[in-house]
Amino acid sequence: MIKNFRPGTLERWGLGYEDLRRLNPGLIMLRVSAYGQNGPKKRSAGLCPNRPGIRGTVLSCRTAGYASTHCWIDHVSRLSQWSLRCLRVLLALRAGDQNGGGQFIDIALHDGIFRFLDEIAAVYEKTRAGT
Repeated sequence: MIKNFRPGTLERWGLGYEDLRRLNPGLIMLRVSAYGQNGPKKRSAGLCPNRPGIRGTVLSCRTAGYASTHCWIDHVSRLSQWSLRCLRVLLALRAGDQNGGGQFIDIALHDGIFRFLDEIAAVYEKTRAGT
């Protein structure tokens, strides 16, 4: 099961992991939230236009004199996020085959891109923005 509601939504409806696990002990639930389950932004929505700014990748996409609306980093980010989620689900399925149980997987929306930020920062060429 893939869940992408804000934290606490399914639990309020009686459809949290523990509730559903009682019905199906082999349940694998992947929970994806914008900012994770803890912290000051946990109730905030993860809107697509906000993501590059939050990840810190906006300036690396800018070209002087050009209003860029899409960035290669956004595409890499989406691919890495879904690759990470697929890998975690596959590992949970394998573990379920071995021990018969389910798993609860919690991944924040930005987790997939953070492993690339050091490489992005290394090749970023800052240009003068003011006087």
